[in-house]
Amino acid sequence: MLRLKGNSQIKRFYFSSDSRRLFTIGPFVKYITVWELQKGKVERKIPMPPYDEANAPETISDMALCHPNQLFVWTENPRLPVFHWNLGTDSETPESQFVCPIPFHACRPVCNQSKLLFWEAHEKLIYDPVKNTDLTFQLPTQWYTSGIDINYDGSIVSTWNYMRTLYLRQVIQPLENPVIIDNVTDVQHVRFHPSQNLIAVAFNTTVQVFDATTGQPVSQPFLHDYSVYQVEFTPDGKRMISVSYDEHVRIWDTATYAEVAKYDFGIGPLIRLAIAPDGLTFAIANYRKGEIVVADLDS
Repeated sequence: MLRLKGNSQIKRFYFSSDSRRLFTIGPFVKYITVWELQKGKVERKIPMPPYDEANAPETISDMALCHPNQLFVWTENPRLPVFHWNLGTDSETPESQFVCPIPFHACRPVCNQSKLLFWEAHEKLIYDPVKNTDLTFQLPTQWYTSGIDINYDGSIVSTWNYMRTLYLRQVIQPLENPVIIDNVTDVQHVRFHPSQNLIAVAFNTTVQVFDATTGQPVSQPFLHDYSVYQVEFTPDGKRMISVSYDEHVRIWDTATYAEVAKYDFGIGPLIRLAIAPDGLTFAIANYRKGEIVVADLDS
């Protein structure tokens, strides 16, 4: 087990493609911190470049890591370019930049983290950073949509709001008869299975898995003591992990949905979770203190 101490709350973090590094950002920062996990310390900081010579760098709003080694970073202003780094090199200079053709509000890595999904109130865009192509499609959502995710092959998209109701729509026919899961409240996070049309939903103090084509539950509800903030599948889909304000990490076997482990690493309420691409380790982050624990999955 490895403990890392950042300077502030962890807003977002990802493992590198080789699972040997961790990339983190905090709130109101202008750089990405790169942790070298074997040594347990900061390897370098990648600064956000200024948008022109006269201005200082903008504050980072968020980032997404698409494997292999494609890092995308953007600001609060959706009309400014998104910067793109190839992390296969040590260069601090972005490899490219692009302006999203819609005023996006969020971005997520999708399709096994090989693409980016930008979304706006009633228009969605899938951007392929490898082929440099995009596909724009209409996807009716509510004005209070809180999040979006897409399944492993890019055929089903989910949208949800924090209060209740999760919609699952076919990308090729988004206007026709969505699958609705409306027996969930206080939805915090959802994640599709990496190779099956299953979706794990973190809502209130509960984690539950549903069939993404029918909306029917395929597992019993799993209960934490307090709010669940994130749920993830391992890359091979054999485990499901959740973190909660109750300070615990819980792990389930997805073949039987039996709990196989429950951990309290002693760093307080948990809000962030990342699983390494090799499926051997995972990282969790404290709610406020910027503490990170990296642990073996089967420890």
